[in-house]
Amino acid sequence: MPVAACGSLGRPLLLVGGEGERRTLPAAAAFADGVNWQVGVCGFAHKSRVLAELCESLGRDPATLRRTHAPNFQLFESEREFARWRQDERRGRSSEEVYAYIRKRGALYGTAFAIEETIEAFVDTGCSGFMVFCNSAPSVDALRMLAELPSVYHALGGFRLGGSC
Repeated sequence: MPVAACGSLGRPLLLVGGEGERRTLPAAAAFADGVNWQVGVCGFAHKSRVLAELCESLGRDPATLRRTHAPNFQLFESEREFARWRQDERRGRSSEEVYAYIRKRGALYGTAFAIEETIEAFVDTGCSGFMVFCNSAPSVDALRMLAELPSVYHALGGFRLGGSC
């Protein structure tokens, strides 16, 4: 039951968001088409292993359950601009604490190069999609740059912005 584009399963997709290993992940293994987490790369790998074990215990092929990540997203022109943003006192944390939080949650914050490295790390752990949260309204160009990063383009199976179902 692989998940296909545009809901071609003949019914709406069931995408479960949540990290709970006692109730949420077992329910997802039994009933969902996909799962969505907002965790860092190590957390994503761990949740993937737990989910695979749950699927196997139910006789389900873990590959039939799509795994996605829901990171916050903000593209910066340069490392310098990103550093200034992290140092803003309104964040209520030091620059190092902000950076650690971003990495812990797997957020796509930084330059295009840094974001692509993060995406590649997620894809390497089996992530097959991203649902980005934009904390500040991004420009169309920023979203286009994100979609056209080689790792994103490859993960999307060659889909380009402007495509339709």
